[in-house]
Amino acid sequence: MERTVKLICFHARQSLVVNLSELLLSLSCNITCRTAFGSRFDDGGDIHDMLREAQAVLTAFFVSDYLPLLGWVDALRGMKARLKRIFLKFDGIYQRLIDDHIDRMKQQHNGDEDILEALLRMQKAGEDITEDNIKGLLAVVCHTLSTASSSC
Repeated sequence: MERTVKLICFHARQSLVVNLSELLLSLSCNITCRTAFGSRFDDGGDIHDMLREAQAVLTAFFVSDYLPLLGWVDALRGMKARLKRIFLKFDGIYQRLIDDHIDRMKQQHNGDEDILEALLRMQKAGEDITEDNIKGLLAVVCHTLSTASSSC
């Protein structure tokens, strides 16, 4: 929040135009990500581009959705390979988030716990939560962020 206010003040001092829709969307995404996994939304570098690409692929027309026997057409168009490439990129990001949180949980034991740490703690305590379940939750958060970013 402080960073957003400072950015608005900087733009105001310079008499520059501020896109408040984009700025408030970024703030909302950062708050959601910080709550879910303890880091800012833009810490991942090109995560915005990956979210846009994922949304484009997930909303694209797949012949096999309507005619399963013609699924080879999707492979021929490169849609299956594109979908798999995006899945692997996101899976790597999710795994890195999980590994980072596991390492952080081993090093420090303070009271500040985000959703991902809570899930990992529950998993360690013997709850029936797998890493795939955790990655699924991360996918929902990312999908929510990409949906929000496309609505502006």
